[in-house]
Amino acid sequence: MIRLIICAVVFVAIGNWLAADDPTNKIREGMRLYSSKQFEEASKSFAAATESFEKARSDKAAISAFDEACALHRNGDLELARERYLKAGLSQNKGIATSAHFNMGVIASEQARKLAGENPETVPPDTRKEILNELSRSIDSYRHCLELQPQHVPARRNLELLRQWIKYHTDRWREADLQKRRDETNLIQFLEYLVQVQLSLKETAESFNVNTSPNAFAELKRVQEELRAEIPHLKDKIDFELRPKEDDPNSQSSIANSAQSNRDLERGIALLSSWADQAGEKMVAAGRELMKRDAIAAIDNQQRSADQLDQIWDAVVPFHPLLAKELAEQTQIANQLAPIASTENAKVEGAFAENPAEPENQHQKLDVQNSDWSQLLEQQERVLRKSRLLSPKAESELAQVENRGMASETESETTPAGVDEAGSAASKVDPEAIKAGYQIAVTLAPKAVAEMESAVKHLGKRDRDQAATHTEEARRILKEIQDAQPKQPEQQPNDQNKNQDKNQPQEKDQEKDKDDEQKQDKQQEEEKKSPEDKKEQGKQAEQRQEPKVSQDRVEDALRKVREREQEKRERDRELRARVLGRVPVDKDW
Repeated sequence: MIRLIICAVVFVAIGNWLAADDPTNKIREGMRLYSSKQFEEASKSFAAATESFEKARSDKAAISAFDEACALHRNGDLELARERYLKAGLSQNKGIATSAHFNMGVIASEQARKLAGENPETVPPDTRKEILNELSRSIDSYRHCLELQPQHVPARRNLELLRQWIKYHTDRWREADLQKRRDETNLIQFLEYLVQVQLSLKETAESFNVNTSPNAFAELKRVQEELRAEIPHLKDKIDFELRPKEDDPNSQSSIANSAQSNRDLERGIALLSSWADQAGEKMVAAGRELMKRDAIAAIDNQQRSADQLDQIWDAVVPFHPLLAKELAEQTQIANQLAPIASTENAKVEGAFAENPAEPENQHQKLDVQNSDWSQLLEQQERVLRKSRLLSPKAESELAQVENRGMASETESETTPAGVDEAGSAASKVDPEAIKAGYQIAVTLAPKAVAEMESAVKHLGKRDRDQAATHTEEARRILKEIQDAQPKQPEQQPNDQNKNQDKNQPQEKDQEKDKDDEQKQDKQQEEEKKSPEDKKEQGKQAEQRQEPKVSQDRVEDALRKVREREQEKRERDRELRARVLGRVPVDKDW
């Protein structure tokens, strides 16, 4: 591991100019205390001398400020030492100013080394930013030092060490983050990450112009090559996740006795892997164009690569995640076009707003700017394309459920009793409810697609009212499909909880008695109310319950979309920072 070599604190002795006046006596006292390692007392003497010199001789004040900073530095008061070094760095004496800037670089390097600890590779991302900020301060100080004294060898040496340290550890951090993402994401999530990063690179290339520096093109090419290096890991995930697991009896039973199924599986994996290779080839082509500084050609290859990765996502995404994503995105589109903000959709939209609309403004039309129309049209076209997959995927998964049901009937005679109790929660869902959910999707999904096609047509004409009607109807149909899907049952308490419940029957009986008493009290209160009050109370209860039941799952889906959008914005900012404004640690001498 590369370590920073921190030069010792430079101590400037005060020579023949000392006189018998009071400030010089304080300087002598401070020097004596400093030599005896009484740094706190020495800093006080130097501070008193500085105050006196500032009233009479500014040149001597800078020297005493430097000496005070050295004492504070040794005593561990780094922030105050920075201030005194900064004051000394303004001195007209180049020797004093050079040493002050050098020592400010030393302080920042020491702070960075303290934050990094013994194992810099393992520090969390927030700490990494603090480390790089301190090292950036150190670099600035060493460069100021070189501006004043170009032949300052220690400053040159420390700058080179900083450059090597930053390059080495940022590479390690980046590789650790990539490996963590590979390990913690499934195939669908990994594909979404690759597509989003590729589109971010495309957006960065679109911002380039004739005045863009060659370094920006070179850096974007480097990041593009890093993304290309993820293609082998994508192929590994395709192969691993699509093959049946040995411990999964459901997947094994469907293909164990079918050689044709095995051949189809191999062909499917090979096809998806070939698509991944094609996406990688487009990334390589984009890198070549970036090296030629041809942004237009690079953008075309980047878009083709993103489309190829998106095609893999379409092929492997299951029905339910696809439905949740398309419902969330369709809800976003409908909310942007909704003429009235008093319906259930407006409540969902309120979750996105930092400052919800005031009651008197809730019935105003939302303002869609001219620049928003193309984005809405593009988003609706994307949702339309993916929603066309809902019906075929529902049919495919419905067939799988039926096949598993037939296989389980033939195997039930040889299955030991109690095996189902250890199965997953999904196996406890009523198969008939699962089938019914898929059948509703097969029936309604084409209707949602038809509404989206009409919405695309009217968005192209910028016909807001008609577009809003069709987008909302498409959202409503997708919501109806979502509501028709069976929910996973809550997991049963484990044996320990059951035993604990058995050991506490008295507490449960007491709680039950309290509940009964409360119910009786409420019942008596209800009997005292008039029929009109009861009727009004019932209406209020219905108004409170209906929106909650109908929008919970939509809000959950929208929350996930917001999180993905926030992650994308953060990733875009980091990418642009890496491409257009890296830490200035390259050699400049």
